[in-house]
Amino acid sequence: MIVLIGVLALALMLVSPAIGIVVFGYGVVARKLVIRRRERAQAARRMVATLDLLASAAADLRAGSAPPLIALPVRDVDRFARAARRLSDRTGAALADLLERLEVHQRALSRLDATAYAQAAGARLTALILIALPALALLLGHSIGADALGILFQTHIGFVCTAIAVALQLAGLAWTDRLSRSRTDPLHAELAVASDLMAAALRAGSPVPSAVLHVGDVLEGPLSASLTQIGRELAAGVSPKQAWQRIGRLDAARRLTNAAQRTSESGAAMSGALTRCADDLRVDAAHERQARVQRASVLLMLPLGLCFLPAFLLAGLVPVVLAVISEVL
Repeated sequence: MIVLIGVLALALMLVSPAIGIVVFGYGVVARKLVIRRRERAQAARRMVATLDLLASAAADLRAGSAPPLIALPVRDVDRFARAARRLSDRTGAALADLLERLEVHQRALSRLDATAYAQAAGARLTALILIALPALALLLGHSIGADALGILFQTHIGFVCTAIAVALQLAGLAWTDRLSRSRTDPLHAELAVASDLMAAALRAGSPVPSAVLHVGDVLEGPLSASLTQIGRELAAGVSPKQAWQRIGRLDAARRLTNAAQRTSESGAAMSGALTRCADDLRVDAAHERQARVQRASVLLMLPLGLCFLPAFLLAGLVPVVLAVISEVL
């Protein structure tokens, strides 16, 4: 597809270099938008299938049958589910509870993603409207008899204006797209699942060092090595305050480390604290994502003033003004 766009742009450059630049620049952007839309639809379908499989597995466990070990379509959720199953096999923790909590969390996260995407629609629509403004200005100039298109596509100054305007608009689109994306630090999800797993292991009767060590072994994520080392240090008699400092330096992990340090002497108390910690971490992630969406709506003024407005002046007003002046003179 890129090759076809490039060939078409080169062919049009023989007629007018400015037209070739416009076709190539916006052809690539249109292709990217189509691909992005298709990928989003596929990701949504994978998440729906994943949530259905989690709900079905938890229901089978509640009914007394063991669900088959299947690969979930969403990779991170599949990793968490496999970690829960391995922990259940090791400690006897209630797998149904873990899968249900994972499903509830992922459903809430999916709804939050959909809300954030809808809220960012205003930013994307504004960008598309601003892209069309130069064309509207050119049509207005044509309606009053000014040959603005001729100035833009058939003169050297028009070529310069077109090249700079297209570059500014593409930069503005990329900037707007970056601002409209709302992504949460994946460490929040990792910490929430780790808290749930440790709480389940503690409720199943594992001592605190063993529960931490088991979670570090089964999680296989960015926290795995740190939790394994913490479990070993706790088993060796290191004080909880000193052992949990390994991840206590991370902002997102402070809730987990504070809860673990406060209740380190009682596994029962610690299991309840870790469950509350997991819920708090997920609420924090939701608030953080919502705050990023709201900040993006404000920061949208930056590409508006620095990219789209100058592009409108160069590709919309300058050719019309030059055409009018040429007609008068």
